[in-house]
Amino acid sequence: MMVMLCQSATSAGPIDSLQAEVPHLKGKEKLKAMRNLFQMAVQNNDEELQYRFADELRAEAFKQKDDSTASFAWFSKLASLYNYGHRDNLRDSIEPYLKYTESIGLWEHYYYAWSIICNVYFFKGQHFMALREAEAIHRDAQKRHSDIGLAWAYKQLCQVYLSIEANDQAAEYAQKAIALMKKQEHPEWSGISTVYNRFCNALSRKGNDSLLVEPIKEWKGALDTWEADLKKQGLSPTAVMLHRMHWSKFQLEVLLHTKKYDEAKRLLDQCDTITSHLSTITKTQLYQMQMTYYKAINDPQKALEAGLARKQLYVRLGHKEDSPSEMINLAHLYLEAGMASEAADIFAAALPKKDSLNSEAMQNQLNEMSTLYELDEKTADARRKAQEQTVKSRAIVATGALLVTLVLLVYFLNRRKMLQRLREKNVELEQANRKLLKANSHAMEAARMKEAFIHHMGYEVKEPLSIITGFTQLISSPELIASEEERKGILDSIGSATDHITDTVNQLLELSNIESVEQFDLNDNVSVRQLCLDAIEETRMESTDDVEFRFKPLIDDGVKITTNSRHATSILTKILSNARDYTKQGSITMTCFRSSNDNTVKISVEDTGNGLPERLRNCIFDPTALPSDDNDATHLSLCICRSIALRLGGNVELDHTGPDGTRLVVSLPINEKTEE
Repeated sequence: MMVMLCQSATSAGPIDSLQAEVPHLKGKEKLKAMRNLFQMAVQNNDEELQYRFADELRAEAFKQKDDSTASFAWFSKLASLYNYGHRDNLRDSIEPYLKYTESIGLWEHYYYAWSIICNVYFFKGQHFMALREAEAIHRDAQKRHSDIGLAWAYKQLCQVYLSIEANDQAAEYAQKAIALMKKQEHPEWSGISTVYNRFCNALSRKGNDSLLVEPIKEWKGALDTWEADLKKQGLSPTAVMLHRMHWSKFQLEVLLHTKKYDEAKRLLDQCDTITSHLSTITKTQLYQMQMTYYKAINDPQKALEAGLARKQLYVRLGHKEDSPSEMINLAHLYLEAGMASEAADIFAAALPKKDSLNSEAMQNQLNEMSTLYELDEKTADARRKAQEQTVKSRAIVATGALLVTLVLLVYFLNRRKMLQRLREKNVELEQANRKLLKANSHAMEAARMKEAFIHHMGYEVKEPLSIITGFTQLISSPELIASEEERKGILDSIGSATDHITDTVNQLLELSNIESVEQFDLNDNVSVRQLCLDAIEETRMESTDDVEFRFKPLIDDGVKITTNSRHATSILTKILSNARDYTKQGSITMTCFRSSNDNTVKISVEDTGNGLPERLRNCIFDPTALPSDDNDATHLSLCICRSIALRLGGNVELDHTGPDGTRLVVSLPINEKTEE
């Protein structure tokens, strides 16, 4: 039966194959496949995959609104954290899970998770804290009238009393826990199996193996039912295989007690096959069973080999120090193999740790060995000092070799540092060269802007100055002015020409100031729709009633951009003002939308004015191009708009598909972090 179980566990296929199938599955079938992936990760002892598959299963279960599976996945990750020794902060991780299972009334998982906190205290040696937590579970379960809660409380109380060798009380609590767990509509077989393990452990300590026969039979029945239930659900039976290893330990004791050595050997072979399909840690259980078997058939050498293999495996798994009980058991194996000196060394090393032993029997054994081999505290201390002296001698030799190595290392490191400094200096020179090139580019751009400034000043100012000069001479000769009305018209022309010069100079100065800055400060988090509305409102105040302003927001209210709000508003206001100047009647329409091609917001402005002639469309953004009678008021203003937009990370373009080329489009980048 157990060999067949292993075959079924390995026939599920590699993890990669099953992963490839999961995206094509739906509903419960997908959850089953993902749950099997987690079990396969457990089987392969892959810690990172266990966390990943547990998280993915929980996310899918939440998506399908399957609370039971979501809870299983969440708890499985907590259990993996516990099993791999991440226990220091486990209590904080369990608290949210307890609130979740409490909120959905999944009491089996709620109390199961709470019991892990007891285990954390227990395996830290904080037995009083573990007992206090178990009693808290008991009180909570009584308050809720929860049988499953009482069962988990009894389970933890059994563990605490078992640790202090109160075996009768431990066995009593174990029986209560099993009875309550089996009454549940959907029994938690993993928890039931764990309690049977502790129950059999308490009975085994009494020294009467006949007491184990009936509990072992019941335990096997529970494991068979659990395995059948998993197969019925299409899930991997890996967890059952792990618990069968614990069951096999006590079954081996009964077989050896009744001297059924052949059956005991077959059971060991079956367990060897099982562990080949499970994580490496299960081998420690197999070696323990081999020690028991070989001691029973009087083969102390093979029992010692199994004990040493177990110790080496613990070292490979990262255990830096043996527990006192493990050390005493290994020392007995050395004694039985006739290696008294090695046994004495281990007893001497274990002696300082005797106060940490919970077992009074083991403390007595250690005291007896101390007397027999004269292993008092002083002798043990002398042994330790001799070992330390040997280590120091070896350290002196190693230090000499290390000093020679260090001298060579310092030489090569200094050489390497000098080469690194040379490379850094080359990098600095390259950076300085790039800065010079950039400064040269800026200087050339400044020269170009200076030329453009003079160019425009010469063109824009020449005609207005001529008007001012001519009309000033005319107004200074009153006899040439026919009427007061004509005199007023001349003054209006002079004022208009003066305003034109002032406006041109101001715009050129503004353009020059903008071009001198590489990028504006982008610290304002503003709504796109509000930005458009503010610009429209500011322009509308200076408009006539014959022009209608329209706004078409094709964007969500919550879309925001991180920009310079003053300069962004200035762009939109200038474009709207230009549209207003060339639209005597009709409408000006502003539309904002999010671009599907890049991460930008587009704001277009379209008017019903006379439009822009084809010959002028390719030069309206060039500050060095000559203005004309058609666009002299527009030309510099649009150059300023594009220059500002470029420094905000965007652009201003003419949409040639618009009517008569009168649609301008402003692009501004979106910062995703600020989008709500």
